[in-house]
Amino acid sequence: MKTPFLILSLFASMPMVNWSQTNLSVSETPRLFRGYDNKINLGSQGKKQNIEVFSNDVELIQKETYYIARPKSSLKTAQIFVRSTKSKDTLETYHFTIANLPQAFITVDGNETSKTISEKNKAFAVQLPSDFPIQSQFEVIQGEINIQTANKTFKFNGPIFSDEFKTILAGLENGTLIQVAMQVKDPQGILRKSQAEFRVLHE
Repeated sequence: MKTPFLILSLFASMPMVNWSQTNLSVSETPRLFRGYDNKINLGSQGKKQNIEVFSNDVELIQKETYYIARPKSSLKTAQIFVRSTKSKDTLETYHFTIANLPQAFITVDGNETSKTISEKNKAFAVQLPSDFPIQSQFEVIQGEINIQTANKTFKFNGPIFSDEFKTILAGLENGTLIQVAMQVKDPQGILRKSQAEFRVLHE
């Protein structure tokens, strides 16, 4: 019998697989991430049989052609098993390390290298580093801006710069420090806090 395989991937395309009749083993990705819906895509070869995928360390949510894997936050490693539904024999055991996603950070107009701000900008965003292979959506809920030299604070809802905030920015001198603290919702719907500093620069 040919060696079967299970492709465990975080973002690969979904293969066309008959989930109820597939014999599987692994080509491992090294990590599963906390606070993220890790996608496990399946491919098969060799003799087919009824199988099931299960784990005591990871919440597995079956979709039509893949699983969502959500590791328990308290664990550092996880195992995922594939077994025969008929004999209950374990066919494969897959080992993973569990890691945190990188710290998301606040940007202005999505520019992760710029630390300046002006009335010409349009919105805040919260994102992961662009060179990280996984990109997740973070929703800006609300926040507060502290204008250090003017000793002023400005509260806002959502990421879009209001006309009032743009007017305030237009009246500030170049180099004025803007401190931003906001509440964001991560991909799992958990509310988190994020902070950043920018300098006013009128072009």
